[in-house]
Amino acid sequence: MTNASAASAGTRPRDSLGCSLDQLDDDRTIEGRDMVFYRKRSLAGPPGRVTTPGNGRGYLIGLSLAGGHSRRVFGEHHSAIQEFGQNSIYVRNFADDYKADLKGSFDFTLLEIGYGALQRIADAADLTGVSELRSISGSPDPVLGGMLGALFASVDGHTDRSALFVDQLSVAIGVHMVRQYGNGRGDSLAGGVGSRSAARQRSANSCRPVLTAGSPWRSWPRPAICRRPLFFAPFGRPWEARRIAGCCSKGSKRPRTCCSSPPHR
Repeated sequence: MTNASAASAGTRPRDSLGCSLDQLDDDRTIEGRDMVFYRKRSLAGPPGRVTTPGNGRGYLIGLSLAGGHSRRVFGEHHSAIQEFGQNSIYVRNFADDYKADLKGSFDFTLLEIGYGALQRIADAADLTGVSELRSISGSPDPVLGGMLGALFASVDGHTDRSALFVDQLSVAIGVHMVRQYGNGRGDSLAGGVGSRSAARQRSANSCRPVLTAGSPWRSWPRPAICRRPLFFAPFGRPWEARRIAGCCSKGSKRPRTCCSSPPHR
């Protein structure tokens, strides 16, 4: 490469992820809830070297839509080759300087999640122990591939998506990311989920009446709290399930419908 051509390559316009814009045949962006989605494809192959300096933008997750992609990622004192098949993903932290030489196919969907957004997603998913995403490369994730594919798919030649569709899919993708790739603080993630599941089971058991043969309604246990919204329709009549506290509290003459179905008559 001559000095002139090297200078020309260095001055090529690049996007926010370090890709040369003049080599992208498909370059789309969708703003979702708490995240940004990208679609980037080059028919002529990958756009050479990608570089991004360390910053505070959060995390970048890339998913290869086609096999045959590879890249050499350069660290401070070493480099490593990463191979990607269809639906293979990588997760990296924007805080780290990134430099990679791309080869083979280049057909990617990507999503960017900020640090604050990750915390909000984890809290909403009842996974408050998640503080960060693990850095991985080359792992297959067909679930994420399906959701990102739906976001950018063409339907009758149209690629636009309604705001509601993007919003709901963003929620599903966010929950999947924190559950699949989130790190916990200590064992709060594993222990917390188990303890919450056990608590829900105890709550469910407390709302389950135990009847013996010939037991009248008044002999049903009356737990203090019932949390299960159950639905049933004896004799073809729909019963309304109520999600209330104290639905079976002491003083009621008979259990209400939110606890369970009535005994067989």
